[in-house]
Order: sequence, then structure tokens, then C-alpha cells
Amino acid sequence: MRSLGAVLGLLIVAGWAQGATLEVPGQYPSIQAAIDAAGSGDTVKIAAGSYKETLKLKGGVSLSGESRDTTVLQNFVDKGPLLNVLDCSDPVEITGIALEHINKETGEQRRWPDLLIISNSNAKIRLCTFRKSGGCGIVVTGSSECEISECLFEENAQSGIIVRGTDKRVKLANNTCRSNNNDGIHIWNSKVEAASNTCEKNSGSGICAMGDEADVNLTGNTCTGNGWGLWLDGSKASLDSNTCSLNTIYGIYASTGAEVRVTGNVCRENGDSGIVASSVGTRCEAVNNTCAKNKVCGISYIHGAQGAATDNVCEENGEVGFNVARWRSKATFQGNKALNNGGSGIRVRLNSTAELIGNECRDNKDCGILIVDEGSSAEEKDNTVENNAGGGVERREGLPLNRQYWVKQEEVGRLLGSEQFEALEQFAAELREHKPRPLDGPFELESFYEGIEDGYGTVTAKRREGYRPVLDRWAAAYPDSAAPLIAKAQAEISYAWEARGRGWASETTPEGRKDFKKYLQNAEQLLHEAEAKDGKDAYLYALLMEVARGLSYDLEKTEEVFKKGVALDPWHVPLYERMVWYLLPRWHGEPGDMEAFVQKVGEETREEMGGRMYSQLVAHAAIYCDLEDAELVFPWEKVDEGFRQLMEDYPECSYLLNCYCNVACLYKKQALAKELFERIGRNVREDAWNNEEEAFRTYKQWAYGTRAYPSSLELGEEVTPEDVEEFINKFRKGSPVVGAVIFLGVAALIALIVMTKGRA
Repeated sequence: MRSLGAVLGLLIVAGWAQGATLEVPGQYPSIQAAIDAAGSGDTVKIAAGSYKETLKLKGGVSLSGESRDTTVLQNFVDKGPLLNVLDCSDPVEITGIALEHINKETGEQRRWPDLLIISNSNAKIRLCTFRKSGGCGIVVTGSSECEISECLFEENAQSGIIVRGTDKRVKLANNTCRSNNNDGIHIWNSKVEAASNTCEKNSGSGICAMGDEADVNLTGNTCTGNGWGLWLDGSKASLDSNTCSLNTIYGIYASTGAEVRVTGNVCRENGDSGIVASSVGTRCEAVNNTCAKNKVCGISYIHGAQGAATDNVCEENGEVGFNVARWRSKATFQGNKALNNGGSGIRVRLNSTAELIGNECRDNKDCGILIVDEGSSAEEKDNTVENNAGGGVERREGLPLNRQYWVKQEEVGRLLGSEQFEALEQFAAELREHKPRPLDGPFELESFYEGIEDGYGTVTAKRREGYRPVLDRWAAAYPDSAAPLIAKAQAEISYAWEARGRGWASETTPEGRKDFKKYLQNAEQLLHEAEAKDGKDAYLYALLMEVARGLSYDLEKTEEVFKKGVALDPWHVPLYERMVWYLLPRWHGEPGDMEAFVQKVGEETREEMGGRMYSQLVAHAAIYCDLEDAELVFPWEKVDEGFRQLMEDYPECSYLLNCYCNVACLYKKQALAKELFERIGRNVREDAWNNEEEAFRTYKQWAYGTRAYPSSLELGEEVTPEDVEEFINKFRKGSPVVGAVIFLGVAALIALIVMTKGRA
């Protein structure tokens, strides 16, 4: 039997092992003073009150407030993070405290300081509030093992919680993230378990996991009223029993090569679709989910995504229950129920394929199963298709390949960023072959290369150090391909204009002019290399037309480039538009050359294209080239005829509709302009108004009869360097004396206008 003294000794040692309690403000005047005095295993106990401090916690020391409603740690944004937990290998625990920046709005102009940073540490955070941060609520980074539970994150300028680059498992449970200006929870290349969290009314996603090294388990979370509910981008994820409702876009969205298993989730009343798998390389297995009353689709595989959907219920969705669409998407639908959807129960469209086995499609407003558009196919077996308003299984003609929507620019950028070069090569080859221009969009080949230039993440043309090496690796992987060389050339052209600037020629520095020429010569060489490979690419010649303008090719050489492009695709409008620019007097044409070119193209293409090409070029000249008195050169009847043909071909094309309306305004066709403004509604395409919001607004007021027809100055048109150059060129060709007199007078007027605008 132990002696009483031995027992007391053990009790004393046990008490010491639990650590001491240091009280603020009772024993220490500040929280940091108590932390500095504490040792491993000690707890700093903070009484109710407001404390204006910034803290650095030591390993093994814990903070305990009276409650998050009464104990508040706060400071100004310019003081940076309020609490730092750095390199704490001994575990720390923080409970019962609220952290907030006093002036969050100021932080939006600064470096986004966060409230709590945990780096290379072992930490537990519980029953705390993080609000009104100039940045995020909590950032977990480095090699951190962390548990965050029962905390509130609200009204932070960025995300509520960010977990970034941790190689240890982070656990998030029973937290509430609401009204943050980005994501509720953002995970980047980390391992995270998130269970029973509520993420609501965040501007971005409820929960977002990104990066090839992200590995997440999301269970029983509720995401409602966000932009997206759950977004998995390039990550591995298991999603079980989550509820995603009333989000502006998607309930669950998997993209960019994500590998996702989605089981037992409920996605209701989202602004687009319930569950979406998107982009080449993305694989999604969806089992036993319920997707109801979403505005578009229940479950959808698009843009090359693949996977299987089994034993799901999709009912009362606005368009279709189950959807597979666009460029080599492929899905297996088995044992699902598609009930009472606004369109078809299952739809396969836009050059995609599906396997349909044992599904039940009932009471849908269109057919039970719809296979539509050229290139789409489906294998069907043992499906039950009953009581659908549009019939059972329908195969409809739909759209030919050259009218289908293929390219989503951000998806192309992601293919480049993830270095899926084979997919890019297949994409480029099919676009060259089929030459698609969809019902609502630009030429798909042009959009493809623009998507590459936009890139993804750090792989974008604007970040040359990351962009060029990726294009080099693409070119090395496919040495016989023109596509990476064309992409390189497009970037060099962008760099050329960046070097020169868009201002007055006299404002361009000698170095800028030198670099302008250098970059264009680089592009020229790359395009000729591409041409020598498999360069049957009309956009190659559209870019070479840009080089011709910048390097001052003579007309004969420029026409040779133009004709090569037209031979590949006589409908490729960007080629013709670039010729219009080349022929302007401000560049390399004589007065009347551009107008004569448009007239000639209209005549040469009329038999095959009607007035379509003619009207598009007139619109381009009128909208983008400051063409005045267009009707004196291009009769309205011919312009209107071509646009009516285009709108019949492309009834949903908002860009063409906006162009038609703009031209109707320029020609002062008030009744037609009003009709077209009504058709446009909210589908305004600013690029069809030369990105001049004032022009759109002012012309609309005129069309509705609430103001007089606007003058050029009322539309905010500026006197550009090109305008002056064109003016000078015109008078150089006339009488030297008369030209000089007129030139001086107009120059004075220009100066007056410029000064007046400068004072406005």
C-alpha cells in the first residue's frame, strides 16, 4: 500500500502535468504578456472584454476566452493578422474567442491580411468567431495538423477558411461559414475531412477544393445560397450526404480532371444544374443522389467529362433529368429515375455518347429519351419510357457539327494548364475539319486559341515565365503540329502591342518601337514554321494578317496571305475583318480601298453566302473602324438583307443581334432599332458596341423616343492617334497648300476637343 505522502505527490505531479492557468487581465495586463510568461501545457484564460492586440502563440500554450460572444480580439487591418500560430509542434488549443478587423473595407485596397494564420503547427480551434477580416478568417498552411470545429466565419473580405498545401489531414466539423466575399471553405492541394459544416450566402463556393494534390472527404455538409455549392477542380474527392440548394449556379461541380465519387447527396433548386462533371479528364461516379427542381439539369456530363450515374433520382428539373453533351463527353446512366422534368428525361446531344441501361423515364414534358445533333449516339437496353409528352425514345436531326457549340474558353485554358496536350491536339484537328460556328458565339477555332492565351492559373500569356515553357513542352511533345506554334505566335503579337502601346505613335518610345517589330518578327517566323507543318488552319492566316499590318507588308503580299486563309475556310470572318483593317488609310490603304474591298467581297460571296459576309463586314467597319456616312457607301437594303439572313441562321446569337441593332442605329432606322433593343433585353454584348456602354445607353434612349439622335461627341468618341494619322494621309494626297490650311484648322479643332475632354 502506498503512503499518503506518495499519493499526494502523484496528485501534485498530475496537477503540474495539466499546466497552469494565467488570467488576463487579472494576472497579466495583456494577452501577449500572458503568452510570453506561459510554458508548454499552460492555458491563458481571457476574461470578457475587447482586446486590441496582435498575438503570436507559442507551442503548447492554449488560449481560452470566456465565450466568443463576450471575449473579442480586434485590431485595425493595417496591423495584419491578429493571431499567428507558427511552427508550433506542441499542440495548441484556442476556444471561446471572437476575432475581427475593425476596418475591413480598408483592407480591400491592401494585401488582404487574415485573422488567424496556422503554419507548420498542431492546433485545435473550437467555438470561436472570425468576422470582418480584411482577408480570410483562418489560413492553414505548411505541414499543419489541425482541427477546426463549431466556429463561425462571416463577412470576411475573402474566404472563411483556407487550407493551402498541407500534407497532413485537416478536419473541419460543424462550422458555419456565411456571407464571405469568396468561398466559405477553400482547399488548395491539401488533405481535408469536412463534415456537417454549413456554408451559406458566400459569393464564391460553399466549399471549393482545387489542385491535383487535393484529396477531400466531404460528408453531411449544407451549402445553400452560394455561387456554387461544392466545387471540385482537379482534385480527388468523396462527397457523401451533402445538401446543396438554392445556389446561383451549380449544386456540385467537378472539373479540370477531378476524380469524384458522389453518393447520397441532395441538390435542389440551384440556378443552373444539380450535379455537373465538366472538362476532359474529369471522371464522376454519381450514386443514389437526388436532384430536383434545378433550373436546367439534374445530372450532367459536359465538355469531355466521363463517368457513370447509377440509381439517382432527377425530378422536376427545368430542362432535363440526365444530360450528356459536347465534344466527346461520355456517360453510362443505369437504374436512374427521370421524372416530370421540363424537357426530356435523358438527353444525349452535341457530339456526345451514352450507354442507357434500365432507367425509368416517366411524365417528362418532352420525350423520355432524346438523342439529338450530328455525332451523338446512345446504346439503349431495358429502359422504361412511359407517359412522356413528347414520346418515348426519339432520334432528332438537331444541329450539324459545324453549327454546334464546341469551345468553352476556360476549359481550353485548363487543358493547357494541366498539360493535356493530346486533348488539345484532337480538339484543334476537329475544329479545323468541321469549322464550327455555333448558334450563339464566335468562330470556334478563334475561341480555341483565345482560350489557350487566357490559360489557367499561372499558365497564361500574361505571365510569360510560366506560359512559354508550357507551349515549348507542347511543341516538343508534338513536333509535327502547327497548333502550339500558332499559340506562341498569338502571344508574341500580344506582346508586340503591349510594347508599342495603344496611344499616340509619338508617345511610343524607341525601345517600344523596336520591341514591337521584334515580337511581330517572332510571330512571323512561328507562323511560317506552322504553315510548313500541318498548317491547314484558317486562324493561322488571320494572325499572319495581323503581322502584315504591323510589319507593313505590301498589298500584293498581304493579299497572298488572305487568299491562302480563304482557300481553307471561305466563311472565316476574322480573315476578312483583318483585311478591312489593313486597307484603312490609317494603316496601308488609300481612301476608298476598304469600301471597295467590302463591295467586292459582297459580290464574290453572294451566290454562296447571300448577303451574310457583306453585312458582317459592313458592321465591322461601321462599329470598329469609325466608318461615317455608311449608307452613302453601303446601301441599307443590302445590309439589312444580309442581317436578316444571319438572324435566320443564328436566331440565338446575341452578338449578331447586338451588331444588327448597332448598325440599325447608325443608319437611323429607329423602329427597327427599338424592335432589336427589345429582343436584346438583358443579353447585351458590349463587344458589339465597341465596349462603349454610353453608346448602347444613348442609342437605346433615341430608339425609344426619349432623346434626340446623339452626336459623335455625345457618344463619347475620342480623337485617336489613328484618326489623326488617317486625316493627315487624306490631305497629303491633295493640294499641298489647301491641305496645309485645312490641316491646321482641323488640328486646332482636334486640340480644342482634346483639351475640353481633358477638363471634363
